[in-house]
This record gives sequence, C-alpha cells and structure tokens, in this order.
Amino acid sequence: MIKVKKHPTAILKDDTERNTSENISALILAGGKSRRLGKDKRLLIYKKDPLILRALRSAKSVSREVYVLISTKEDEEVLSPLLVDALFILDSSPGSGPLAALAGALSVISGDYDYVLLLSADYPLITGEFLLRVKGFLEKEKTKPDVLI
Repeated sequence: MIKVKKHPTAILKDDTERNTSENISALILAGGKSRRLGKDKRLLIYKKDPLILRALRSAKSVSREVYVLISTKEDEEVLSPLLVDALFILDSSPGSGPLAALAGALSVISGDYDYVLLLSADYPLITGEFLLRVKGFLEKEKTKPDVLI
C-alpha cells in the first residue's frame, strides 16, 4: 500500500509563470540515498535554493498537484518543511529498486491524468520555463505521445 500525505498549501515564492493543467500531474523522484555523494543531494543549494525546492517550483509551473516519491518516513520529516505544497508518496516496496517504487507511485496517480511528468529532485537546470515549452508542444501535437523523453 502506498500512502499519500498532503501538507497544507503554501504560496511558493518564485517568478515562474503558472500555466497549470488539470490533465498533467508531476512526480518528483526523491527517494535516493546519495551514498556516493555522502550527503543528501536533495538539500544541496543551487542559486540560493535547495535542489528539491527548485524541482517543486518547476513542476508547479505545469501541474496543480505535485507528488514526491520518498523511501522512508524520515525523508518526509526532512522534506516536508520545504515542500509544504506537495503530496508525499511513500515507497510501498522499499529495497526493491527505483523501478518498483516508480511503478507503485504511478499506480496511485496515473489514473486521474493524461500525462505524468517525472522529474528528478537533483536536476536544477530543468526550469518551469522549459516545462511550459514541453507542455506547449504536447498541446499542439495531433497525435499524443505515450512517452516523451
């Protein structure tokens, strides 16, 4: 069973234009252990903000609801003060690998949306502006892709 926990809505302070869509959901993959780095890379600062917060802001530019896939309850304790505008999904099969975690999370959210944006927590150069361009591309296509990489 995958648990989804909603935190109180907060206003995000950013300059990203909001053009959200009912048919797009976002899932931020944030359950990694950062073993090679030796510290939590989700909390590394890039241009004054933690990477995970930048990912949330980017995702919010195209999606009303943003889910964050985490591995443990401790992940939620660490991230929830930063991501007050996110829904947390706890990995239902910890230790089974990222694909099992992803499949479980998608089974919770994909039924309600035409598209699910998958976004890693540690890609700071994926901006809201870029995601709006991708959204515009999807809206113009006559044949809707199953996957866009």
